[in-house]
Amino acid sequence: MVRKYRQKGTPIDIRGMERRREAAMRAADAHAVVTHTTAMIAEIATIDVRVLHAGSNTAELHINLGPFFLIFRNAAAVHGFISAFASVRSQMFGLSGKVGAPLTVRDEFAMATLAVVYLDTPKYHVENVQRYSEVQRRPIHWVELTMGPVTWRIVDHDSYDTLMDEFRKLHRVSVGAFPDGGRYRRDPTKVLDAFDEAESDA
Repeated sequence: MVRKYRQKGTPIDIRGMERRREAAMRAADAHAVVTHTTAMIAEIATIDVRVLHAGSNTAELHINLGPFFLIFRNAAAVHGFISAFASVRSQMFGLSGKVGAPLTVRDEFAMATLAVVYLDTPKYHVENVQRYSEVQRRPIHWVELTMGPVTWRIVDHDSYDTLMDEFRKLHRVSVGAFPDGGRYRRDPTKVLDAFDEAESDA
């Protein structure tokens, strides 16, 4: 039998309240997992960089890149991250010079963001993609850089060049911020070819 109490003329279902409380507690204990996200690189401005505990073993580099919050724990991760973007350059045939800003999904009171923590040098894969657009009635091209939980979609040269300029500054900061920075002084935005590698070994 469900007990009901009257308070100011309103019946209270005690058992129903307990069920809802237990359900809320189970929901609070649940963990949501974001398996993969696709981000389009367009209309890049400057990126915000913050350093915590510079020079120590607990140093961190925090970066705000649009709706992304990126955290790096060592210079190796920063160097590998930027090198992955530098490798995109060879796959950028067919991209336009510049595209307009993409449509954004935004509510009146909140905006979605995603935090990614890079613990070490990330693995990546680059692919040049072509699809026929029924709306534009022509093939469109973009490059996809898949790196861990994020696929970065590069759609135009101008945004990419601006991003790489910002990454050069980020690299310089990382060299001074992390204890392993001295081993990663080479500019990762420049992809070495066989001749460059031979000269660096000499």
